[in-house]
Amino acid sequence: AEVLGFLRTLFAGEQDAFVWSVGVATLRRLHDVFGKEAPSMSTFLSGLLVEQKARLGWAASSAEGAEESDDDKLLRPAVLGLLGKCLDKEVGKEAEDYCRAYLCSEHPAPPPPPPGGERLSMKQAFSSNCPACGALDTPQAGVRGIALKVAASRNPLLWSGLLSRFSAASDSEERDQLLVALMGHSDRVALEAWLEKAFGGELPAQEWATLFAGLSQNRHHERIAWEMLVRHWDPVFKAWGQSQFKMKSIVISSMTSAVSVGEAEAFFEAHPCDTVRRAVRQQLEALAADTALRARAPQAEQALREIAARATA
Repeated sequence: AEVLGFLRTLFAGEQDAFVWSVGVATLRRLHDVFGKEAPSMSTFLSGLLVEQKARLGWAASSAEGAEESDDDKLLRPAVLGLLGKCLDKEVGKEAEDYCRAYLCSEHPAPPPPPPGGERLSMKQAFSSNCPACGALDTPQAGVRGIALKVAASRNPLLWSGLLSRFSAASDSEERDQLLVALMGHSDRVALEAWLEKAFGGELPAQEWATLFAGLSQNRHHERIAWEMLVRHWDPVFKAWGQSQFKMKSIVISSMTSAVSVGEAEAFFEAHPCDTVRRAVRQQLEALAADTALRARAPQAEQALREIAARATA
């Protein structure tokens, strides 16, 4: 309770973007550990982030003469991403609007910004009046990945459109963002069918690390990254077993907190991979630490409820 109370005091009214950039990583870690077993954690974190969301929005003011700091440019996707993990309704709705705009082939060019230095509202800045979809303007590259990932996780009907865009995309950054978004799909049958084809040769092996990174963030199927590594170990090992960088990325993404230490140990004993032996050992230690922390989730939930009660008293 003292730690959570300290975080609330620390970030209340804090405006320094650099402090927030460091702090958001800590808050994300709290969500990763306690987000499922202590459901009040999402509400608590969203409350801490609400002022930064209002300040940063999805895009900087494009008014002439306004220049955004590098810290804010980096902070924006971090804040939006964490709010997306917390299932913030406003961010989720906006992400879907941006995703529809991204998928719309008939979007007009955005209108020029009005004179002055004021920050534009969502309606002023992004209402495109598109005759085809009526949605917001397409998201800027810096937040596009967040918008696509949050939207795809929320709305399974976006899957086919995103899949078509992925098939046509050639820019590596855009493909990575689309692939991560697609891997958050809620329909496990459709996702596994696509994965079978991907590992069968339809997806370049160079993109498999991104694929597993996306699977590790799937909130609907928390073990899917691990289960797909186990199922498709042979082609993954054949492609990257001798590459420390790629294999380490894949293994770390797959060994999420939903995997038990025992089953991970047993698998890598039966399927040794010398290039990631140290990474596996370190990740096993991290899993053990997460398990120990998660055992304290009931105390964390009680503390969060007490903090909420005091705030509304």
